[in-house]
Amino acid sequence: MQLADIIRQVRRDLEEEPDAGDVVDWVNRALDDLTSIAKKEAKVSFPITPDNAYTLPDDFHDFAHVFVGQERFDPVALEIFGQTGFKVWNGTLSLQGGPSTGSIDVYYFRKLARLSTADTTAVPEIDEPFHDLLILYALGQLQFTEEDYDDRPDSMARYEARKREYANYMTRKRRKGRTIEKVVW
Repeated sequence: MQLADIIRQVRRDLEEEPDAGDVVDWVNRALDDLTSIAKKEAKVSFPITPDNAYTLPDDFHDFAHVFVGQERFDPVALEIFGQTGFKVWNGTLSLQGGPSTGSIDVYYFRKLARLSTADTTAVPEIDEPFHDLLILYALGQLQFTEEDYDDRPDSMARYEARKREYANYMTRKRRKGRTIEKVVW
């Protein structure tokens, strides 16, 4: 489903014409909410430098693994010194007790790509059977801003139920290591 279809569906279900930018803002917030479930994988490498400061990518969400050369490094709490690992402060990764040469490979989960009214043909990065999540979230939030409180709990409750189904689906998909062909809801 393209972004234009999502906007059209939200407007149809609301029976009014909210601004496309407002709909897209809520769709992007839904994508932010679903990022930790989708777990989109990415990797970035850094050559080790004397300043020991490596800026994490803008799309960084959470770590999967950090390797320095062939050795896995684990996170170290900011207040702990003398233990080998890595620390993160203000979006910058630094090594503690690591080598002074070589490279760092950061395997991470990235944020879902944001959508924009500039490209309404864009397709959200979540599996198509769950695009209704974006519609339900936008509906619930737009109804709330219009002070239509009676309808909001229903849309948001449906969103939360579908979100749990999406989480279960993604867990099964990762476990099987392949795409699940049929979703029953």
